[in-house]
Amino acid sequence: MENLIENRNPFTINGYLSRKWYFILGMIIAIINGTLMLVFCKSIFIQIMELSKIRANYSIIELLTSGAIPQQELLAYLILYILGSILSFINNKKRIVDIIKSEKNSYLLAAGITALTVLNAFLNSATISYAIVMGIIMICSMFLLFSPGKISNCCITPLECENNEIETQKVVPFWKRWLAYFIDSVFIIGGIFSIIAAAIPDSIFVLGKFTCLIGIIATILYFGIMNSQICKGQTLGKSVLGIKVVDKFGNYLSVSQSFVRTIILVICLTLPYMFMAMASLYSFDTTENFIAALSISCGVMFDLLFLFNIKTRQTLHDLATRSYVVNHNCQCNLKNSKMNSTPFVFALIPTLIIALPLCLANLKLFQELKTPDSTAAKKQEFIVELENKLDINITKLVPYNTSDNSQAYQIYIFTTDINNENLVNRVREELAPAITNITLHRTINLGNVVSYNLRHYSAEQK
Repeated sequence: MENLIENRNPFTINGYLSRKWYFILGMIIAIINGTLMLVFCKSIFIQIMELSKIRANYSIIELLTSGAIPQQELLAYLILYILGSILSFINNKKRIVDIIKSEKNSYLLAAGITALTVLNAFLNSATISYAIVMGIIMICSMFLLFSPGKISNCCITPLECENNEIETQKVVPFWKRWLAYFIDSVFIIGGIFSIIAAAIPDSIFVLGKFTCLIGIIATILYFGIMNSQICKGQTLGKSVLGIKVVDKFGNYLSVSQSFVRTIILVICLTLPYMFMAMASLYSFDTTENFIAALSISCGVMFDLLFLFNIKTRQTLHDLATRSYVVNHNCQCNLKNSKMNSTPFVFALIPTLIIALPLCLANLKLFQELKTPDSTAAKKQEFIVELENKLDINITKLVPYNTSDNSQAYQIYIFTTDINNENLVNRVREELAPAITNITLHRTINLGNVVSYNLRHYSAEQK
């Protein structure tokens, strides 16, 4: 294996890939291939979305051979699928070489992973065999992504520094931090939550709003423990990208410091995503509106400060705990580690411009709800009465005027059965003669993962 050269070209097969480049090339292949499929195979994705809306089970092969897909799009899909499989095989093979140090066996193992991926296209999405194959593929993917390389790890050398100090700019990466967070939030936490939500949706659904709390606690535990001295300042994503969390002197954070850092991270990144993902189906109460406004404002400040603070790349959670994210081979104290005030000012001004209207809107809504004769108070009273009368859970009610100036409603109802047409008819009768569009939805909110099952019913009764 001494003759192997680290080859970062996905179109060649010789050489090996470290974890970082395996992930980067894999993402590039997936994004390009997925984009081309969306452009040239639009009908296939439309069919999948329609089947998902009615919760119908299907396999990719059944869909492709149903006759509903135009021949040109079918041919384009097959070409792109084969090309993506070949590039993924090459990427997997080169990563396996780095792990097992065997060129011959890497072909066999990579071919096995590719065969499992192809096999899944023939299986129905509701079968146990489909779930088993998906589980095996995910385990293989996690193994390839997080296993330390036997070849690439031999090349790691400490960063050189003078007098045991090094300039902060040289050791605080920009894009690595975002990629690491993407791996942790989407692939690790999001992947685990997605599997749980798909495996036991009814059990999670019963928990209602508590699922959000469970998701947030799990996120805090993951980042709080992994970024501390317990795991040497590295989450799984940071391990892949070769970075770690330390203080100015290169020491790992204590557990309490890491948890404070994580709570701020959740407020600034997880909560804004959660509220924005739920906004189309839910009307939040005054407390939830305040939390949403606070987290969105903090999120804007968080992102802008990270963008403008070129010197240390610290943002709110770093500044609060005096922590830094550095390359894992950095063993030096950080020189010139203080952030100047300019980035803070550049981040604060846009944040205030966004936060002020949000706060004023929440204050106005709070005052209206406290006034019995106000429109907002009457609307809230109407929703409560309708919920009690029909024994339903209305998450959002939007009154509007039709083209003939008659009163109409767009109503969103949280329910276990989105195909319950009896419920739809009862709501229509209760709101008659108003024209009513109704959406029934099952929503699982785990913070990083918001899963929807919904069905729309038009105003006309069928």
